[in-house]
Amino acid sequence: MSKFGGSNSKIRQNCLNLLPKSNQSPYRTMSHLQKMRFTLRKKYEITAKTRLSPILKDLKLSNNILPPQRRLSAIYLLQIILDELFSMNTEERSVYKRMILEGFDKKDGERTNTIASHAVKYTLDFLQKYLVTPNDEDLVLGFSLVCAICRLADHRWFRHALFNHTPEIFTLTLFLISQKQYVLVIAGIRLFTCILNADQMQMKYSIMFTTYDRFATRKLLDAFKWLFSPFRLLEKQRQPDTTSSPENTVSASKNAGTCLTLATTTSPTTITNPLLSTVSALDNFRTPTEIEKLCMEHCDILTIRRDLRCLFYLLRGSVENCSHVTIDDVESLLSVISIIYDMLYESESESESESESDDKNQIDTAITANENIVQELDTELSANFSKDLISSFYNVYKKANSLVRTSRITHKEKEEKQRVQFLSKYNDEWQKLNGMQLHHDHESLKLKYDELNEQMIQMNAQLERTQTERDQLRNQNLNLARETGQMQNAFVQLSNNNQYQLSSSTKANNDSSKDKTIMDHNETSNNQILDLNSRTITAIQAKTFIIGINRRRTAFIDDDLRKSLCGSLKHLGSDLYSSSAHFLHELIQNAEDNDYSHSVIPKLRVELDNEYILLSNNEQGLRPKDVLAISSLAVSTKQIGKHIGHKGLGFKSVYSVTNKPTIISGPWQFYFQVSGIDEMSYITPYWLESPLSERILPIISSNSSDTHIYLPVKFQQHSSTLNKFLIDVSRAIDPCILLHLNKLKHLEIIDNRQNQSTAIEKRIQNTDEKLLQVNEVVFENFKFYNLNCSIVELYTTNIKKYWKFRVYTCVIEIPSSIILEIYAGLPVCDLGLQFIINADFHLVTNRESVRENAECNSYLRDHLSALFVYVLINDSYLRKNISYYCPSLTQTRRLSIWWLVMVDDINKYIKNNLSVLLEIHDGKTIRMINSDLSLLVSNDQLFNCANIQVVDNSVSPVFSAERLKQYGLQTVSVMDVISCFPDNKDESNVFRSDFTKWSRQQNKTWWLLLFQQIQIATESDKTITGRLIELMCKKPLFLTLNCRQYFPTNTLLFITDDDDLRNMWKPELLAIEYESKFERQVLLDLNLVQLLTIERMIEIIIHDHLQIANKKAKNLANIRSSIWMDLVYLRKNIENLKYQLKNESFIPVLIPTQSHTLYSAQNLTIPTVLARDVRKYIRSQNQTVIDYPYPSSDNEDVLEWELFFLAIGCKPSVLVISKKHEFDSPLILPSFTTYSTLSAKLAENILRYQSEDMLMTIQHFPILCSNNVICPISTTYDQTLINDMQLLPNLEIPTHTRDLAALLGVCTEINLRSCLNVLQILSNSQNKDVDLYIEWIVRLQLYIRQQQKQFYIEDMLSACKLYMPDSDKFYSLNQLFIMDVKYSEEIQLITKYLNYESISPVRNNRYWPLKTLFMDLGCSCQPTIVQLIAVLQLINDDTSRFYQISDCKMILTDIGKENICILLQYLEILLLSDMERYHPELFDLVNRRDTNTKPPYGSREDWNWRFSLIPSHSKLRALLPTENEIYKVKGCKFSTTQFDETCFIPMLTSDQQLVSTSKNIVYACAELKLIQYFVKDNRIRRFIAPVIVKKCPVLLASLNIDYIERRGLVAWDHRVNNLEFTLKQLSTIFQQALNDNRLQVIGVNYTSTCLYLSDNTLLTVENVSNVSDTDKYILESDNPFWIFDETVVLCIGHIKDNQAKAMIAVSALIALLHKRKYISLGEAKRIAREKIQTCTAFDSRDISSKAGAKTDFFSLADIVFPIDHELFIQNPISLRKYFITEKDTQILTDGTQAKFTKQSSTIAIVDNDHSNIDYVVDAQLYEARARELFTRLEEKHQQPEHRLKTLSSGLLDRTNEEPSMMSTIVNSAVKEQIGQCVEHFFYHCLKEIYGADITPTNNWKSSARLLLFPNLRQNIDDSAGYDFIIEDTRQMFVQGVQDRIIKCFIEVKGIKEKYDKTNTTFHISDNELQMCTNIAANEKRKESEAYLIVIIENVLNASAINIGTVVAW
Repeated sequence: MSKFGGSNSKIRQNCLNLLPKSNQSPYRTMSHLQKMRFTLRKKYEITAKTRLSPILKDLKLSNNILPPQRRLSAIYLLQIILDELFSMNTEERSVYKRMILEGFDKKDGERTNTIASHAVKYTLDFLQKYLVTPNDEDLVLGFSLVCAICRLADHRWFRHALFNHTPEIFTLTLFLISQKQYVLVIAGIRLFTCILNADQMQMKYSIMFTTYDRFATRKLLDAFKWLFSPFRLLEKQRQPDTTSSPENTVSASKNAGTCLTLATTTSPTTITNPLLSTVSALDNFRTPTEIEKLCMEHCDILTIRRDLRCLFYLLRGSVENCSHVTIDDVESLLSVISIIYDMLYESESESESESESDDKNQIDTAITANENIVQELDTELSANFSKDLISSFYNVYKKANSLVRTSRITHKEKEEKQRVQFLSKYNDEWQKLNGMQLHHDHESLKLKYDELNEQMIQMNAQLERTQTERDQLRNQNLNLARETGQMQNAFVQLSNNNQYQLSSSTKANNDSSKDKTIMDHNETSNNQILDLNSRTITAIQAKTFIIGINRRRTAFIDDDLRKSLCGSLKHLGSDLYSSSAHFLHELIQNAEDNDYSHSVIPKLRVELDNEYILLSNNEQGLRPKDVLAISSLAVSTKQIGKHIGHKGLGFKSVYSVTNKPTIISGPWQFYFQVSGIDEMSYITPYWLESPLSERILPIISSNSSDTHIYLPVKFQQHSSTLNKFLIDVSRAIDPCILLHLNKLKHLEIIDNRQNQSTAIEKRIQNTDEKLLQVNEVVFENFKFYNLNCSIVELYTTNIKKYWKFRVYTCVIEIPSSIILEIYAGLPVCDLGLQFIINADFHLVTNRESVRENAECNSYLRDHLSALFVYVLINDSYLRKNISYYCPSLTQTRRLSIWWLVMVDDINKYIKNNLSVLLEIHDGKTIRMINSDLSLLVSNDQLFNCANIQVVDNSVSPVFSAERLKQYGLQTVSVMDVISCFPDNKDESNVFRSDFTKWSRQQNKTWWLLLFQQIQIATESDKTITGRLIELMCKKPLFLTLNCRQYFPTNTLLFITDDDDLRNMWKPELLAIEYESKFERQVLLDLNLVQLLTIERMIEIIIHDHLQIANKKAKNLANIRSSIWMDLVYLRKNIENLKYQLKNESFIPVLIPTQSHTLYSAQNLTIPTVLARDVRKYIRSQNQTVIDYPYPSSDNEDVLEWELFFLAIGCKPSVLVISKKHEFDSPLILPSFTTYSTLSAKLAENILRYQSEDMLMTIQHFPILCSNNVICPISTTYDQTLINDMQLLPNLEIPTHTRDLAALLGVCTEINLRSCLNVLQILSNSQNKDVDLYIEWIVRLQLYIRQQQKQFYIEDMLSACKLYMPDSDKFYSLNQLFIMDVKYSEEIQLITKYLNYESISPVRNNRYWPLKTLFMDLGCSCQPTIVQLIAVLQLINDDTSRFYQISDCKMILTDIGKENICILLQYLEILLLSDMERYHPELFDLVNRRDTNTKPPYGSREDWNWRFSLIPSHSKLRALLPTENEIYKVKGCKFSTTQFDETCFIPMLTSDQQLVSTSKNIVYACAELKLIQYFVKDNRIRRFIAPVIVKKCPVLLASLNIDYIERRGLVAWDHRVNNLEFTLKQLSTIFQQALNDNRLQVIGVNYTSTCLYLSDNTLLTVENVSNVSDTDKYILESDNPFWIFDETVVLCIGHIKDNQAKAMIAVSALIALLHKRKYISLGEAKRIAREKIQTCTAFDSRDISSKAGAKTDFFSLADIVFPIDHELFIQNPISLRKYFITEKDTQILTDGTQAKFTKQSSTIAIVDNDHSNIDYVVDAQLYEARARELFTRLEEKHQQPEHRLKTLSSGLLDRTNEEPSMMSTIVNSAVKEQIGQCVEHFFYHCLKEIYGADITPTNNWKSSARLLLFPNLRQNIDDSAGYDFIIEDTRQMFVQGVQDRIIKCFIEVKGIKEKYDKTNTTFHISDNELQMCTNIAANEKRKESEAYLIVIIENVLNASAINIGTVVAW
């Protein structure tokens, strides 16, 4: 239970239930615990899957779907992993981890559909997004996710499912450590460590990391170096500098920190290492000690050795990883580690330095810490690091320690002592390191030795068991022989003693003794027969021998040994051989091993039949020894080396064919019967007594001297198994069987099924061919003896064909170390080769394969491969067909690896002797023909020029091309072709010189093919590149000056695609030509030449200019032209030049000057402006001018030069011009018509380089206008714009020069500036032509959007003025309002007091269509808060808005009050707008109240919302302006005193005055009556007008105006003389209406209430004890009602009229419904009137519990005041006729039946005597009647809307008609009968209407259904208040509900007569009335439910019964 305990009480209880009960066994069994554990696991799995499934679903979402939901799921997952897993037990934790890591299904892990996989992907996406928008919260979440992944990764098994199937985890790890962010790097290293810890010394994940990113080691090392970088700075800080002063030391420290910062910020990611950023920010006040303290804070984090270990795991995982790590990296890393260690040591040392007695402990502690670090780190390094790295690490350690010692300890003796101890420890550790690699190797070898030793022990044990079994069998055989001998001796002795003592009286005994004697005699005879041969044995002896064997087999009684033998026999007889025809090979083998007479030809006859197989062999016959061997197990008479077999197992294979093998040989005829007692029958012979089959007797009798084996087939006749078996047997007889047999020469096969006979004969052919005969030969280090070749013929009679075989035999020496057991002869296995192998192989038991693990077999195999190749080479016949005999790839596919070794050796030997086989001359390189290169060079050319012999397979196909490739022979390559060319100055080979001449005569196609083949060769094999380059550089292959030459070496070689560079002006460059794209690509790919691109040429030019500048050459005559050529080229490629040098601060280009010198472009001034020479106007001081004129003098060319000089950094001209801008005639600009498109564009670009001052100067350049006037160009206009003003200077401007003209200041279009100037002129001239203003404004509108950014809006608003016709004044734009109709009244007030004007549809409406333009110009659409408050202050000062009441009191007029109200409400709107902008959290509070169900004004929720705004008054007050801002708007001239406090806002009070909140005590109150009470008692407090309180809550909060409702308390005094009575009926009505059972209605005469208020204390119900010190106000006692929280007090005690009482109750209920339930007043009024109408008791004598109680206190917010009470009481309601006083004795009851009283209804009870009626209703008649009615209805009215009218005579619609109740009710008997009849009839009607939807149990509720369905008793309820319940899916009963389905509760009533609307009445029970009332009183139920009363007429007449009407009540 401790391990598998339940995590909750339910699971624990289930566990307890599983344990045995008290009455059962008191002990727990293992089954109990297993069952409990299984149940717990299931529970945990269900719980875990329920919790984890939503997380998996959310994490699987894509990145852009529900990111908040994915984030919440990730946080929930973190809670489970980081918090909850610790509190779980082991089993539950395992279930959670397995489901998170491996998924819910077994294959989820492979599909990466696990929570862990998706969590890794989400973490990667989340952190990538974090880098885009970083914040601290996301960083914490990302780090937590990584920690959770690490926590999961510590599970020993489940973690591999995550690592193996989620490659994203490696991406995440490398991503984290690549970030220069402290937290992320630490997390990445931790995740790295977790993954690599899972390797468990296998280096699997180390290799995966480097496979995924081969620079993973480098990245991890860089991460550590970055983390340790501050300590490098600390090391520099701590290095002593005795030559520097303290000032220099501080400076050096600062410089070091700066260098580190620059070096680490080269990464594109921001460095956020907190330690590094802190250290790098050190200033002069930061000392090294402080740096050290900062580093110390991070030592513990950075020296976590298990994190550092991950680096060494990576290095150890792969040798390739070490290539990314240098010695410097190791030294840097380890030196920092030593610094950290020294810091840790120093901190410990300093803390203990006070006492010298602890010196020894201190040293020991330091040594121990150092030893741990060295062992931890160096052990990891030792496995794969070289000695150089380890030595460097040791040297760095010694240096670091020496530096530390000098600065750490001041006492020399102590230092020396510690140094000696440290060095001794280090020496010990490094001595360990020296032998660590050897130790590692030793452990590896030891491990391998242990494995081999264990295998050997297992094999020895198996061998011992085999030997033990063999010894047991041998001992048993010896015991049997011994017993046999004893029995023989006893028999002889007994016969000698009793041979003369026989008598007839002992006949029986004699008989018994006789049998025993016979048995003993038989045993003796068998032993004697055993030595006989096949010729001397007789039939009797043979029979006796067989019987003896049979007796011994059947008498064998050792059960254990017998069972063992039976198992072995069964395996040998049926399971040993895989082929069913293998028995034939075994019998042929036996025939080969038999002995034959010299006078006969050994032969074997095999006869196949559907019933048997007969084998006949003409051997000498069986010997008794042979028969005994056949009848024994593993016993053989064959001799090793003389016979093929010797195991004694071959004959047992016949049992796979037959169950009764029979052997007939001379006197022998016996058989074996498989169906014996057990498998011993396999070796138990029986003498053949019965005759043989007549079909084989002729064969046996005709060949009586032969040995015959008769095998009756055990397979079912005519079956597919039999047919397949016989076919396999016939196929197994291969002619090649006789090939390697020495004795058998003839094999005959007779197939009786096909009447076919085949004979195979073996003959040795004599031939004149000289066959291979060698006594001794050595080939490939193998020695063969007596190698002979013979030709063997195999003749088959059926096809009359000879099969010739060349048989090679030899003898080899077998080393004495190899144990050879010889087996030979028959086929073993088919290797698929074209030659046959016969050797003394060691075979497996079933002789179906070679024993491949035998050493002798491998020895034979290796000699066979060498022998085969030697025969191929030396036998000319075989050499002709060498490809046929050599093993091919298709033939070797099915070979085992053991045989493939032989094939590989054959190929190797053939490859070594290939030149001999192909008869190639010595010294020649062999190549196969290459058809692709045959067009380039012939075979003779290759032979003579390249010393290559080409093998053409089409001419002499000794080997195929594929076979030659298999032997490693290459085809002719392009390098062979190039080798035909001679080297430079090489004339030794005449053929090569001729080849060069010949190649130069070839056309371009030949060279194209050559270089194409070179390209193909380099692309297919990258390794030949170096050799190919070296070869080509020696050959004449390069095209220069239209001739192929050798590779030039004295110049820079280029090829170019630029035509401008083909005629190179630089002598040091040489352009190599090319004739094809292949030649070009080859030259580039082999790096023989460089591609001279535009960029490369620019680099060369810049390099040359830099060299010229450095040499400071003075003789420029030779290089001046070259410099101008460079500039010409750079000018044509200026864009490339700028792009190439975009990151350079200047362009290093030299330009000639007027002084005949060269200067860089940045120091020169351009002498021209727009192609005009301006040297005259250039200030000569400190300005060097470019040489002019330029190389070309064309105007457009000069513009190009000018733009080029500007682009490369030359300075534009700075002109010295007079203030009047007077210029000479040479500066006159040309007309725009002379500019081409290009020159115009050039001029535009030139002007963009000019400064503003220079551009203004250029705009004053003169130009000749179209009217022959010379004027500054900026004063001219486009002549197309001023057709009506020709006196203005104008120019003809083509379309392509309009932009240039605009830059030069020409007015080319109507723009904003020109239009504003015109408007300003019109206003200055007091022009009142509105049309003229509108015309220019319309022009302005066309260009305002494009050009408004060029001007200052504020200046335009004040400068531009318009004429306003409605006010006959001129206003600037900043004095205009674009008035919204919604707030027109407010804006009119503002414009009036601020002297502004407005534009609206009704005022100045001619400008209204241009409102959009005015808005773009900055005109206001609404006033600001500053303007609005300024207007309020102006109204406060406006005496025309006030009445003078007295000398010191003025009140607002009605107009003034109205103005103030609308302005304050408008101010509220503006405050809300600013609140949304500056305080969105407060605006959301307001907005949520407006968008949700808005509580009504004065409700409790409304007060709470208003009260919540008061604490935010400081934020809201900040939205209000200061007095200074108000003064500016008002235009007041105030003193220099600044009024920075919040402005004064006049607030409207309840007495129509304006007050300041800062100078008065001001409150807000919603109830005017309460304000009147305060005004009567006190004049100090001022109260805001209720209308402002209601409309402006934000304004009140901003002014910190508190509410009376918040601060005041109301006290209700319960007086004795004013008793309070409980009105129970009204209480119930109120409770039902408001759904609040706490409400209580009380009736009183009046209420005694008062209000307490304090200006200093916030009064609450809890602190009512303080009310004695506060102000008290007596409230009215004649209010119609008071609502105190949950108590409704109706002041109706003095009212006599019930109507008046009811109206007060209605008013109270309206107030509650409106303010508590948020119901509208109209709806609340309707509900209240309906509810109060049902009340019959407005008086009560039930004294309330409140009467006489203590005074109750209530907050004003909890009190509900009347709402328009006077208005509500004007409309009386209709009440009931009778009223009661509650608690009175009068109760409305009537003996047997309750009266239902309604306004105009009564119930009359009449007893009509119908007791004699005995009419029985027939249900079948009602069913037929219902079908008749509705069939007629369907025929008459097909549409559904007509059905209802027919059913109910038009009364089925939803109406408020109430049923009449004045009729006669019959007596009880007839009443019961009628009720049953009407329900039966109506049930059939419903079935006809709704069909199968109507069932008795679901729809019929009354017990009347039992008459029709007596067995259906469920779901019956007579008290439900209805008979049927249905869902009106067809809208048959309720119409007008559209798509809704109404649930109908139907009560069925019946009458005997026909229905009469006027006179028919019926009875309503209390249950029915209650059900109907509940539905009618609930609005929600009324929408989906209806209560119906169905009247059935003519009830007792089955033929006339019908539906009278349906009343929807």
